[in-house]
Amino acid sequence: MSIKDRIDKLKDKVTAVRDERAESAETYRAKSFNDKAKDEAKGNPNYKGINPSLLAGQPHVTTGPVCRDSQGYSFLRAAAFCDRAIGSEECKEEVEVSNRLKSFYGNVMEKRNSMLVVASANPMYHGEHVRDDGNGRSFLKELGQKLHASVEKSDPDEAEWLRKKSLGTFPATSGGTFIPPPTLLSDVIELQRNREVFARAGATEMTFGQNGAVSVPRQTGPATAYFVGEGQTITPSELTTGQLELRAKKLAVITSLTVEGMNFSNPSLEALARRDMAAVGALRADQAMLEDPGSTTSIKGLLNYVGDSNTYLNINIHIAKTVGGNGDTFQPEDVLGMWGTMPDAVNDKELKFIMRPNLFAAIANRRSDAVTASDSAGLFVFNTMSRGNDEFKKFLNGYEVIVSRQCSANRVKSSATNLNYVLLGHMPDWMIARYGVMELTMNPFGQTDFANGVVRLRSLQFIDAGPRTPNSFTLCDDLLAS
Repeated sequence: MSIKDRIDKLKDKVTAVRDERAESAETYRAKSFNDKAKDEAKGNPNYKGINPSLLAGQPHVTTGPVCRDSQGYSFLRAAAFCDRAIGSEECKEEVEVSNRLKSFYGNVMEKRNSMLVVASANPMYHGEHVRDDGNGRSFLKELGQKLHASVEKSDPDEAEWLRKKSLGTFPATSGGTFIPPPTLLSDVIELQRNREVFARAGATEMTFGQNGAVSVPRQTGPATAYFVGEGQTITPSELTTGQLELRAKKLAVITSLTVEGMNFSNPSLEALARRDMAAVGALRADQAMLEDPGSTTSIKGLLNYVGDSNTYLNINIHIAKTVGGNGDTFQPEDVLGMWGTMPDAVNDKELKFIMRPNLFAAIANRRSDAVTASDSAGLFVFNTMSRGNDEFKKFLNGYEVIVSRQCSANRVKSSATNLNYVLLGHMPDWMIARYGVMELTMNPFGQTDFANGVVRLRSLQFIDAGPRTPNSFTLCDDLLAS
């Protein structure tokens, strides 16, 4: 054997010994790690077994299961898939949900190159309005559980991995502040927004049919009863009927994103943009349901159900006890005064007040005079006590108060243009129809946008709303917030 062959053989032996020792060391470390983990688990009543990845000696990269095996539904993964940052193999749960939703709602939805996401953690289902493969109810129930689970078991490692996109770089007001310095930015400071009214008050939710319309028959007037004498003719009368017809109104938001922002932003401004689009859409619909005049393309607000010749189709009007030339003052007597305008069918049910927070503060803080006129040093004049539960709520004479700046302060009387209003109503009688989903679509193919390295993100919702019976609501208008 030549010297060269002997040297090569010796190198092979050295390499084999080194590999064997390395494997033995790794096995020893893994065994020690497993033994330590088992020892730490002893005596722990909540111990249900050691993480299999730890027993295998693998590094702990994420804090929870990823993609298809996850117990939750991730809006971040859906957003990343829409932006082509990840493929369908890394987003199986979200893609499957989108495909199932498209199969339910049919029509052109199933042909669009888009992803459908649910609009809330409680997906709506009406079997008579959507196509069903026989498992629709169980699927949507399971989806609701996954959405809740995604909140409770969110994976920060996976979220950080998905944060790769955003709006733009310059100027700062258009997204430049989201391009990070050498150190990472902290969490985004969210915009302070108004709180929705109808979602908190308990309005009735329903789903549009595939034709984008819902028609609910209703009686608008009664027949007439008469006392008649013997042999006299009974005067004929007829009840009158009508319908509440809701037709899908398109509520849209569109925004632009740049390639630079998508590549360099941290935290993700695209995720912020998507949340913002959902929030502004929800608040715009909520405000329309309160005050919009209504048209073929927008919702008719509750305050505008007045002036119909049939009183059944009008909301009730209550004038505040203290009337002023430039605004009225809401008094303690007005609480039951508004209640007294309600029809018998609803005035014994759970009613709720709706008003701006500053108006409620003025009402709750009003005090009687104690020693001298207008000293306001006596007892509080309104009863705002809660009904004994632990949760802090606002009440007037036992009726819950929903406060929100969605209620405008621009009512006009004479020279005053900053007046408020109070609504009292049986909120389940306000009906909201939705298509059931909010469609998020990203379009990178506009000619100018493509040349400029810009993509557009669009959200679409289809919604309409109206009262089952308008006289289930009472309005006290033109009020001073003092």
